[in-house]
Amino acid sequence: MNPVVRRLDADQAAIDAQFVQSSDEQPPPAVYNAKGLSVTSQKFLGIDPRVILTWHVPSRYWSAGYQLLGFRSNTGFAPQKYPKNLSAHGQMFLEVSANGSVKDALAEGAYFYTFVLYKRRLLGVFESMSIVRFSEGVPSATTAISRIEQQLALRNLSKDCDLQGIRAQIDRNKAIIDLHRSNKQLADLTAPEPDTSVDAAVRREVEKKVREKLKEAMTRVELVVALQDVQKQLKRNPGWKKLSETQREKLLNDVVRDFDPAEDSFQV
Repeated sequence: MNPVVRRLDADQAAIDAQFVQSSDEQPPPAVYNAKGLSVTSQKFLGIDPRVILTWHVPSRYWSAGYQLLGFRSNTGFAPQKYPKNLSAHGQMFLEVSANGSVKDALAEGAYFYTFVLYKRRLLGVFESMSIVRFSEGVPSATTAISRIEQQLALRNLSKDCDLQGIRAQIDRNKAIIDLHRSNKQLADLTAPEPDTSVDAAVRREVEKKVREKLKEAMTRVELVVALQDVQKQLKRNPGWKKLSETQREKLLNDVVRDFDPAEDSFQV
């Protein structure tokens, strides 16, 4: 059996999948079918060209004593699809009686695969046979390197495009900040000089007191409006009619006192 061909386990499959994502070009898998036999060929091109071959045979065939042979040739398929001597298909690299996969490391060139599902009678006569044949080609190392370089260049170009968008946003933010600072400086330069005269000082002090009185007056207005609203809501309360006249009067006086602007809690 070819030493570069081996069965795949779960860990190796995970490693292969990670390697594919990082450096390989992965063409779509090809599926080939014959009676009772399905073979999938997944080729990976890159630094380490290889093909993963997966076969599936219904369990009833294995139970009936069928065997699966795999052959590989570098010169082409056998002239006859069903030769008397199976070695005409090429070098045998697989002999199994269960479903599975193998990984075949490939060098540059063309490869011709033949899978034979068969069952023998006594004296070596074949009772039944299904054959799947297909070929895989591996381009030169120069082509593989060129593809890898193109993939790296594409990734770098994509990163550069993303970075250009980020840099453009940073430049825009800086321009907005500079504009804000410039407007502030301009406002400071063009602002009129403050009036330091006595009249101006008196006027500012008077304006301050006027604002305070206006604020106090507006607060009183708001409190009166709020008091009226509270009184209306109290009278609409179902429990209001259950109170005596004295209780109602006391309650209204308490509410008025609570809303008195002279109280500490309402100082402005």
